[in-house]
Order: sequence, then structure tokens, then C-alpha cells
Amino acid sequence: MRYGSIFSGGELAGVGALQAGYTHAWGIEKEAPIAEVANLNGFKVMTADVLLIDPNDMDAVDLLHASPPCPNFSAGNNRRGETETDISLANKVAEFIRVLRPPAFVLENVYLYRKSESYKIIRQTLDDLGYFSNAQNYLASNYGVPQSRRRLVLRAVRGRMLREVERKKSGGWYEAIKDLIPSFKSDELAPWQLARMESDIKPVLERYGMSLIDSNNARIDDSLTIRHKCEASVTVTASRSSAMPVLIAQGGYNQDVVIVSENDPSMTITANSNQTGLRMSDGYQVLRVSVRGIARFQTVPDWYVLPELQSLAIKIIGNGVPCELARRVYESMK
Repeated sequence: MRYGSIFSGGELAGVGALQAGYTHAWGIEKEAPIAEVANLNGFKVMTADVLLIDPNDMDAVDLLHASPPCPNFSAGNNRRGETETDISLANKVAEFIRVLRPPAFVLENVYLYRKSESYKIIRQTLDDLGYFSNAQNYLASNYGVPQSRRRLVLRAVRGRMLREVERKKSGGWYEAIKDLIPSFKSDELAPWQLARMESDIKPVLERYGMSLIDSNNARIDDSLTIRHKCEASVTVTASRSSAMPVLIAQGGYNQDVVIVSENDPSMTITANSNQTGLRMSDGYQVLRVSVRGIARFQTVPDWYVLPELQSLAIKIIGNGVPCELARRVYESMK
């Protein structure tokens, strides 16, 4: 079973394909540093603009995957809007489908992509060629990924019906990285986080039954302590084991502070390099989550070699398809 991809990125989807039993045949990625990382990890990814590639020159594959660029369709982009380039890329995806006629095809993108002309072009091509297709809004945490990430996944096959994708509720973010915590570096809450404690962090923590205090139960300031409501008194120092770990980041459409308790999936990891500022706190210390820890939230296996440049590593992780979600989707296509 041979797998090929366009807009390959670092081939996190390709990792899922390997785990599902496919052999990686080829990939196409426009950005050379990202393609080099994919090749470093054993994937055959060429550096090229897909618009300049003739699909007749590519080997046949059993499964073709496409993840067209999504920034123009992202809900977090205030200037979003479909462009002529987006439509050209969709037409190129349609050309690959028409020429290669793969038995199975998968498209992954942000959910707003489904409203675009680009999506209509690809879906119409599949319909015209007799593919049976299904599109859903997948929440990654329902498929074994410890991350709250929603993506549109369009699955299509020729000559047979589609099986359901196997579901599995993920554990929390803490379980995914707890063995890495001793390697995390000490950190402190950023000034913008301290400045917004009252308006953003305190109400969220209270929903988890926690409070922000200092040792004298005084007004919240930079002598921050995070404590659980089950402690006998806010003025009594609790043992380290009673402090609930939380994940802290800046996120959301308004760049609000986001806090996630230990048993919940992490917030969505994006390609923005400021995600290297993810912090965890157990009430006694603040630690910076390592790039490897962030990769765990995407279910990237530890054997996958990440680049030393943090911004590049985060870009590959944030733009990638969660490996475990990809594996489950591809298993349903076999």
C-alpha cells in the first residue's frame, strides 16, 4: 500500500501512514527547510511548488493526501479570505486526482475550508470520478490525541464504501508529557500573564476549583501561588502532591490567557513560534514546556527528529496533522 502527499510539510501525516501500514512513495513540499526535516526522518519529499509539478510524472499511489495551505481560511485570521492562489492550488489537487486516480484520497484543512470555492472544486472532482466521499469536523481528542484540535477531514474511496474511523478518547495533556517534566527548564509567568490575572486566569481556575493567592491570602500579584480548593485552608502550605498541574498559554481569537487542567487535552498547537512559551505550573513552580513536549500533544513519536531551530520545529508541529488521528483515518481507508 503506497502513500503519496502534496503540501507534505514535515510529513506528520506520513508518520500516521507508516503506522497504518503504508509505504511512503513520495511527497511535495514548497519550503526547503521543512522538506529537509521530512527527508531527515526517512520520507521521500521533494522541494517544489506543486503548481509546477505534472502529476503524470509521479508514481501511482494507493492513498493520496493533500493539506492545502490554511491561513486564508483560519478563524484566527482577521484578514482571511480565499485568493486566486488558493483556487489554483485546489485545481492542482483536482488534477492530481484525475491523473493518478488513487483508490483512496484524504483532504485535511481547517473547518472553514468547507465553505470555499476551493473545497467545491475538489469535492466536485471526486463526485465526477465516482468516488464515495465523507467529510466531517474531527475533534482530535476523540481519536487518541491529547489536544483540542478541530479539523475538516474529507475521505474518499473508489468502488467501495467507507468504514467509520475508530474513536478513542484521549487522556489529558499531563499524562502525555509527565515523563518529560524533569527535563523542562524553570520559567516564570510572562508580564502580560501577570497583568491579566484578575480578568483572565482567576475565573478559569475557579471553574477547576482552584484559587490564586499568596501565602498571606493577600491580593494576587507576582507572588502567585495556584492552590486547589480541597486544601484545608488558604493560609496553610500544601504538599507538592496536592497541587494540580495546569497548562498556561496565550491563545484564542483575542489572544486571551488559556488555562487547561491536567485531565483535559491541551489547547490547539499552532505554527506560531510563540507557542514555545507554553508553560505548566503545579502551584510551586513554573516550567517551560519543551518542543518535544509540544510534539507529544500532536502525538509525534519520539523517534521523529525535530530541527534544532525552535521556530521551525513549532511550525512543522503546528501545521502538521496529528499522527494518531492520521493513523486512524488511514486505517479506515485500507
